Amino acid sequence: MISILKILAVDDDSAVRDSISHSLRSNSMECVEASDPSEARRLLLGPEAMGFDLILLDVLMPGMSGWEFLSELRAEGNDTPVIFLTGL
Repeated sequence: MISILKILAVDDDSAVRDSISHSLRSNSMECVEASDPSEARRLLLGPEAMGFDLILLDVLMPGMSGWEFLSELRAEGNDTPVIFLTGL
């Protein structure tokens, strides 16, 4: 049985999210998008939390950096692997 990877893409730029999502879906992966850390937090830790195999996380986002967000996730016990995306 082949398992489909479920990936959370967190980026405040909708064009970047669309591009990531399209690429992942074209390669038989499931992609859920979040436009900011608050939305991602709900998807990861909220009452209707979804399990993900990987998080693609933007470094520079308004309100909270990707580094800060990852620090909070780890403090909550979430150990989902993360790949950072950055234009830096």
